[in-house]
Amino acid sequence: MDFDAERIEVVQDPREWPRYSGRRIAGISGFGFGGTNAHVVVADFDPADYPAPTPTEAPFSELPRAALAVSGLLPSRRKEAAAALADFLESRPDSDLLPLARSLARRNHGRSAAVVQATTTEEAVRRLRQVTDGKIGPGIAAADAPTPMGPVFVYSGFGSQHRKMAKELMSRSPLFDARMRQLDDIVKFQAGWSMIDIIEDDEKTYDTETGQVTITAIQIAQTDLLASMGIRPAATMGMSMGEIAAGYGSGGISAEDAILIACARARLMGEGESMIAGTDQEGAMAVVELSREALAEFVDNHPEAAGVEPAVYAGPGMTTVGGPGKAVDYLVAALEAEEKFARKLQVRGAGHTSALDPIMGDLAAEIAGIEARPLTVPLFSSVDRGEVYPAGSVVHTDEYFLRMTRQPVYFQDATEAAFNAGHTTLVEITPNPVALMGMMNTAFSLGKPDAQLLYTTKRKVDELESLIDLAAKLYVGGAPVVVTRVASGLARAATGRRHRVQHPRRPDLQPAPAHRGRRRRGRAGRARRGHRGARRAACGGRGHHHRHPLCRRGGHQALRRLRPPRRGLRPHPGRAPVSYTHLRAHETPEHL
Repeated sequence: MDFDAERIEVVQDPREWPRYSGRRIAGISGFGFGGTNAHVVVADFDPADYPAPTPTEAPFSELPRAALAVSGLLPSRRKEAAAALADFLESRPDSDLLPLARSLARRNHGRSAAVVQATTTEEAVRRLRQVTDGKIGPGIAAADAPTPMGPVFVYSGFGSQHRKMAKELMSRSPLFDARMRQLDDIVKFQAGWSMIDIIEDDEKTYDTETGQVTITAIQIAQTDLLASMGIRPAATMGMSMGEIAAGYGSGGISAEDAILIACARARLMGEGESMIAGTDQEGAMAVVELSREALAEFVDNHPEAAGVEPAVYAGPGMTTVGGPGKAVDYLVAALEAEEKFARKLQVRGAGHTSALDPIMGDLAAEIAGIEARPLTVPLFSSVDRGEVYPAGSVVHTDEYFLRMTRQPVYFQDATEAAFNAGHTTLVEITPNPVALMGMMNTAFSLGKPDAQLLYTTKRKVDELESLIDLAAKLYVGGAPVVVTRVASGLARAATGRRHRVQHPRRPDLQPAPAHRGRRRRGRAGRARRGHRGARRAACGGRGHHHRHPLCRRGGHQALRRLRPPRRGLRPHPGRAPVSYTHLRAHETPEHL
C-alpha cells in the first residue's frame, strides 16, 4: 500500500489532534489474523450533540440508606464481588454511599445476587463481609439463583387500616403522593369526602366507610409505585374487599371503577351498620381456630351460637366468622374455655354473611356501569372457589363484585392454587399486613416452608425502608427490578447525570454501562438476538439464559437447537435488563 499516495499515516507518537473540518474526527481500525475487522469513528465531545435529558421524577425524594447490589453468574462469584467491594470501601476517603449504589445499579447483573443496605461505610463493609462468608442478616438479601416464578400480589382486606397509614410515604414519595391525590379527586366526586383530609389530620380516625376506601386507594397507589420500579405481579389474588384492588392490579378494571365500587360498597355497609347499632341485630366478627366442618358442627350443637356464619376461610384451621354480636361472643368464650384460639375483631357489622342481604339490591344498582377488562396477568380468585382465571379472561363484572361482597371469602383455596401453580413468593399489598398468618399456615400445610411471604408496608415500620427492603428481596429473587430507580435519589432524577466510581481492583478503568456487552453485527448477530428474544418470551419475559435449567424443558429445546453458534463476548446471563420502563396495557403515563 502506498501510504503517501493514499495520504494515510500510521500514528506512532503522541501529537495534537487536528481539526480538519472544524471538529476532531479520527478512524480507528483493528485487523485480526482470523479475518475479523473492527472499525470505529470517534469525534471530540460537543454538548450540542447530546440534548439535555428530560427530567424524570424519582420514586422517592430521599433514601434512608444506600442499597448496594452485587452479583455474579455463580454464588462464588457473587461472594468475590462482595469481597472486592468491601476492600474498595475500606480504602475510600469519603463515606457517601449513594453514588456508589447508583454506579453498581448500572452494572451487568448476574444470576446470583445480593443487596446490602447500609447508612455508613462501616456498616456496608461489615454486611458485605457477611455476604462473602455466605451469611445473611438484617439489611442483607441474597439468593443463589432466580426463582422460577414471579411474585403474586396479594391484596388484603379491611382490618389493615391504621391511623398513620400512607402519611409518611406521601411525604417521601412524589409519585405515591401524586397518585393518592388523583384518587382522592375520584373519592370526592363519588362520596363527597376527602381521604387526604383524614390522612393529614392526626385528630381524625377511620370508620367502616373511610377505612375501606382509603385502603383500596393505598393499594392502587402502591401498585403503581412498585410498577415505577419495575416490580409487577406475575399474578394477583384478593382477600375480601382486597379483590377490588386485585382487579386493578390484574388489569381487570380501571382505577376509577375500583374507587367507585369501594365507595358504594363501604357507604352502604356503613349505613346498614348505623341502622342496627345498639340493637340485638348488631353484628360482630371474630377469628377462630375452627375448620369449616368444625364450625358447622359447633353451630349445630350450640343453639346460643345460632346465626354465626363463616365469612373468610383464611387458612387451615383459621376461619373468620360473622353474625349477631351475642352469638359471636358466645363462640369466642366457648373456644377460649377449650384453650383454642379465638379473637373478636374490632369491627362493626358482619361482612360476607346474610346480614348484608338488605343492601345487595342498592349495591347492584350503584356498580351496574363498571367496565370489565381482559386480565393482563392471571387471577387466583377468592370469590369463585378454586378458580384460576388466566390472562385474557374477562372476570370483573358487577356480578363478580356482588358475589365478592355477599359470599364467604375462599382465601385459603386461592392461596393453595397459587402455591400449586409454582409460585413461592407472595407479596401482600397493604398498609399493614393481615393476611400473612393465613398464607403461612397454608404454606406449611402444603409443604412449602421456604415460601417467601412479604409485604409492602407495616404499622410502626418506616414505610420507605420497608419498600426498599421489598425491592431488594425481589431483585435477588430474579424479578426485573429497575435497580437504578431504587438506588437513585432525587439528585439524579433532576440532573440526569451518571455517577460513577472507580473499579475496586483497577482504578485506571471506568465502570462499563449496564448491559453493553459486545454484539456481533450482521445477519448472524441479528439472528442470535432474535432467538434470545424468543427464548425470553417463551420463559415469560423474565430474561432466562439458554443455560438456565428452566430453558432446557419442553419447547425450549427447539429454540436452543435453532440458536446460531456463539462467538465473542456476551453480557452476563440470567437476568432481565434493569433499565427499561414498564407500563401495563391499561395504564397511561399519568398513572405514574
